[in-house]
Formats: sequence, structure tokens, C-alpha cells
Amino acid sequence: MNNMLMTLFGVMIIGTFSSEEVFSVDNLNKPTSGNQSEVLKEDVPLENQAIGINLDPVQDSINGEVGSEGSLDLGFFEDIKLEGIYTEIKDNPYIALESDGTWRALKVGNTKIVVGVELSQNTLDAIKNKYPNREVIYPSKPPKILEVKIGKSISIRYNFSPSSIETEIGATGVISVGDFEDIPLTGTFKEVKDNPFVEVQKDGTWKALKVGETAILPTFSLSEESLKKIEEKYPDKQIMVQEIQQFIPVKINDPANSVKDRIGIRLEPLENEIVGMVGESGHLTLGEFEGIKLEGVFTEIKDNPYIEISSNGTWKALTAGEDAIYVGVELSDKTVKDIKEKYPDREIIYPELLPKKIKVSIKNLTTQTNQNAGVQTSNKGSSTKTGELPKTGESQSQFVFQIWGLNLLAIYTFTTLFKKIF
Repeated sequence: MNNMLMTLFGVMIIGTFSSEEVFSVDNLNKPTSGNQSEVLKEDVPLENQAIGINLDPVQDSINGEVGSEGSLDLGFFEDIKLEGIYTEIKDNPYIALESDGTWRALKVGNTKIVVGVELSQNTLDAIKNKYPNREVIYPSKPPKILEVKIGKSISIRYNFSPSSIETEIGATGVISVGDFEDIPLTGTFKEVKDNPFVEVQKDGTWKALKVGETAILPTFSLSEESLKKIEEKYPDKQIMVQEIQQFIPVKINDPANSVKDRIGIRLEPLENEIVGMVGESGHLTLGEFEGIKLEGVFTEIKDNPYIEISSNGTWKALTAGEDAIYVGVELSDKTVKDIKEKYPDREIIYPELLPKKIKVSIKNLTTQTNQNAGVQTSNKGSSTKTGELPKTGESQSQFVFQIWGLNLLAIYTFTTLFKKIF
């Protein structure tokens, strides 16, 4: 009899955890939309049901280059961002993982890592505050294994606008993609059809379907045209696109309780790296929002020995060396005015972002005189050293000038034999 009861109890447990039904207080979106939550259905009132959290990183792989950094992400439970405490990885030669989910690429090569993680106390408190009578449980399963590829590459991070959506049932809009440095990014989105709150078309058009809160994890495929332009700019590097790019929180209100629509703008420089020579200058860019060029007021950097940043985003290379800077920025009054003129009834909001980390690599403007000394010409086996004047009587002389590291070869032919014309 006891064996029969234990068997029956085991079947009940297995049946509970194998439920494929995903819902919450308002039929939460499915895991494919970036939501990591699952509510386990039982014969109890909905408000007392247990909340199951699928506690896995949303990434399936990590791609980067030596020295690059990133962060693992656990997604959302409804409108609550899931934060975790990860098992640190310190003994892998290719990658290191910190307890907050930050990873750092150490060495070129491929490997796999097993990711262990627990929900942070802050996240647990946020869930319990929202649902005080519901227990948080975790389906039993092995830790997730991530593929890791570290190489000489350049990483592309998409900058989606808007960064958040608050609207009403039936409203539509467009998710746009910011430029990568000075290259416009074109392509197509993966359609979202299985989210009960919002749908997304291939061109980025979204439509609000029902009242509730969810999050969109846009999947964007880069066009061949954009990829070709990036490869032409960085011919010696592998192009890596971060798998998990950006969550877009979505809140859809009932028209009867209408609120002002909001425009969410992800405000950070598009540049991931500044490479230049001493004395050179350039400008940080913020991209566009629905045809409006974004201009910002940047946090000035005056105490760095290698580079300085002005409030208008202009940078100037000071001395040779490598470093990393953290750049903060606010939208300029002019840009705010331009957006409000286009959308007078909408509020502009900004997601909370830490200042962006940008790598800096500055080199000296050095000549290559020693490398080009004694350059040979094929004519008569003559040779002229850099900066050496031609000797009297030479029929051909070669001058090699070096300007900004480029060899400009000018061959002057002097005629030593004159013919008298009768």
C-alpha cells in the first residue's frame, strides 16, 4: 500500500512539472518572447498558485574577442527583470565568469561552460511583493551549457528603438535599428506571432493585441548589404553579432484608462572602440530615432592621459597608449524639441543604463624612415636613400617622401642631353 501511494505521489509530481501550459495573472507571454516564467496549474485558486521560474541564461552561446566583456541575462518575469547570482568560473583559460553574470574573454579558442545560477534576493523580494501569497519554485533540471568562441573579431551590438513601449490596444509602431558606427544597419526581424499581448512583423512593425505587460526580445538578421560594408571596413576581423541584444518591455493599457503614450529611447554611443593617432579627433554618435538624428550632451573626460571627450561628443587623441573609458550622455534640448514636435502627445523616457564602456587605442604618428632607407629602383640599379638629394648628372633620381606613414613616390626625370633644333 505504501509503495502504491509513493508511486502515485511521484506521478503527480512529474505531471505537475511537465505541464506545458504557460500563463499568469493575465495569461503571461510564452518563453519564446523572452519571458522566463511559468505558472504551474493546480486545483487551487489562481492567486495561490505556485510560480515556476525557468532559471537559465537566455543566451545559448558566447562570442567575443580577447579582452571583450559581456553579461549573461535571465530575462523577465512579467515586468520584473530577473537577476541572479552565478557560480564563478576562474579556471577556464578562455573565459572568466563573475558572480553577477559578467564574462570576460581571456584567450583565443573554443570551449564550453556549465552555468549555475540562483535568483538574487532583490528579485525574490520583487516577486513576493507583487504576489505575496504565491510560492516561487524552480523545475529540477541540469545547469545550462553554453558554447564559447573567442577570436579576433569585431562585435556588433544592435541598438533598438524604442527601448520600451507603453500604449493601448490596437496601437502600432515600428522597431528601428541604429547605425553601427557610420554604417546604416538594414535587415529583417523574426516575426513574433505567439505572444498574446503584442505581435511583430518582419519589417519591425508591432501591434498591441491585449491589455497586459510583457517583453519583446527582437531577433534581427543583418542584410548582406550591411554585412559587406562592415567587412570592407574591417577586412581582417571576424564579424560577431551578440546573440542576446536588447529586451524591450511592453505595457498595454485599456483605452478606458488611457494614459499618454511613451517613447523609450536607448541613449548610449554607438561606438564600441576608438582607434586613432596622436593629434587626431573624431565624434561619438548616437544614431537616429525614426528619422531624427540624436544629439547629446556627453559627460566630459579631461583627466585621461590618452584621450579627452568634450560635452558635444568630440574626442581628441592625446598620447599613445590603450585604456577604457566610460561615457555617459543625455539627450540635447534640440533633439528633445525635435521629437516632441513630431510626437506632441507622447512622453520621452529613458531606460536606466550604466555609462558605456569604450575601448581606446591611440598610436604615435611615427615615420618609417628606417624601413624605407635604401629603396631600390629598377632603372640602372640606382638607389637613393630617403631624404637624400640627387647627385649632379644623374639622369633619373628617386625621392621618397613619407607623410603620415604613407610612402609617396615621385620620380623626376631630368634631361641631361639637349638637342639643338634648327
